[in-house]
Amino acid sequence: MRKLSPRTKICSAIFIFLTITALIVSRPIYKKLENAVYKYTNQLIQMVYENTGIVLSYESFSPSILASFKINDITARDKNGAEIATINKVMIDYRLLSLLTGDISSFIRGVKVDGVTVNINKTIDIVQKNIEKFSGQESTSSEFDINQILSFVPVNISVTNVTVVYDDEYVNVKYYVKDVKLTNSRRKKNIEFTIKSRVEAYVKMIEMEFTGAANFSGTIYDDLDNSSIMVNLFDITNGEFKAAKLNFIATYNDSVLEAHTVKNAFPLSVKADFNIKTLDATLDVLAEGFEPLQ
Repeated sequence: MRKLSPRTKICSAIFIFLTITALIVSRPIYKKLENAVYKYTNQLIQMVYENTGIVLSYESFSPSILASFKINDITARDKNGAEIATINKVMIDYRLLSLLTGDISSFIRGVKVDGVTVNINKTIDIVQKNIEKFSGQESTSSEFDINQILSFVPVNISVTNVTVVYDDEYVNVKYYVKDVKLTNSRRKKNIEFTIKSRVEAYVKMIEMEFTGAANFSGTIYDDLDNSSIMVNLFDITNGEFKAAKLNFIATYNDSVLEAHTVKNAFPLSVKADFNIKTLDATLDVLAEGFEPLQ
């Protein structure tokens, strides 16, 4: 057996020393990471429960000192234990410096969510109960404030493979979201988003199925003024006819919500506005040579 050279021995010793040192140093960092993540997660779970009554739970939790961690098999249930939604996995990127300094407010850098299934029937029940819960309470502010939401929304969120299901005696609807991206700019106090999706709806009374696609993009500000949403509808069909492409843009400013069509493939123009304070509303529709079933 050939003997190791002095240089090889020294390099091996240095490597072993660095490995042992890294393991010793990483252990307290790992524990601090684990504690910070549990703290943030528990704060979020508690906030959701207090505001909506929804109980969140997860199957497994995998922190890593490599700037990310994963949460598997998340389930949302109502107070009676009925399942509302499930999520296959969530990957969370974090800032190590914020972890070491204890700055939980900027701890999360980005979130990637994959495999979401939502039961809209149960979600509607939750929303109705919360409307009844808060309808009798006096508002502490005349303006809608989303700063609390913004404080918990990470800088970047990516959601893929979402299925939303609704079923009653009249219709069965499946809404598939391929991709959702949200950017939370704390400097500008706004959330920018894009959504790519498609829908399948079966109307039971007439035994007819409709399909279509919809893309959304926009910017929501903390005081809502100057917020805007772009809606692109296309490939809407029931197998016998196909509707042309239809685009809408909606804006909000000074308590007035306005929406109108833009760049449409057929001669249909729609404009509407609604004042949420006075409840005044107007609707203008202009169609010239409009043949929607062609």
